Amino acid sequence: MPCVLQILGESFDPSTAPELSALQPYATFRRGDPNQGYPGFTEVGGLTCEVSPRQRFIDLIEQSSGYIGRHYDLMKSLDDIEAVKYRTLTFHISPKEFKTLESRVMFPSFLVKLCAELSLSISLLVA
Repeated sequence: MPCVLQILGESFDPSTAPELSALQPYATFRRGDPNQGYPGFTEVGGLTCEVSPRQRFIDLIEQSSGYIGRHYDLMKSLDDIEAVKYRTLTFHISPKEFKTLESRVMFPSFLVKLCAELSLSISLLVA
C-alpha cells in the first residue's frame, strides 16, 4: 500500500500553480470535472501524488520523510495559494499490518514537525 499526498480546495485549479508539477502528481482535477470511476462530478479541485510505493509501514514513514524534506520549500509555498484548503499525507496500510501495529502506530518527531510546519494533516487508511 502506498503513501499519497493530496492538495485540495473547493476553488483550487492545479493548472494555476504550474510549479506543483515538480511534485509529479499522477492525478489532477478541477471542481466540476467528471469524477473518475464514480457517477457525478468532483466537488473540489486538487492533485494527488504518490509519495512512496512501499508496502511496509516503516518504509512508508522513511520514504515520506525524505519526500517532504526534498519538497519542503515548494510545499511551504502552498501557504501563498489561497484556494488550497486541505493538505493531507495519507498512509495506506493493510488490515493485517494495522492489526500487528495496533496501538503502537507512532510517527517520528521529525516527520510530525515537518507536517506541522507545512500545515499537512496525517491520516491512516486501512484497506
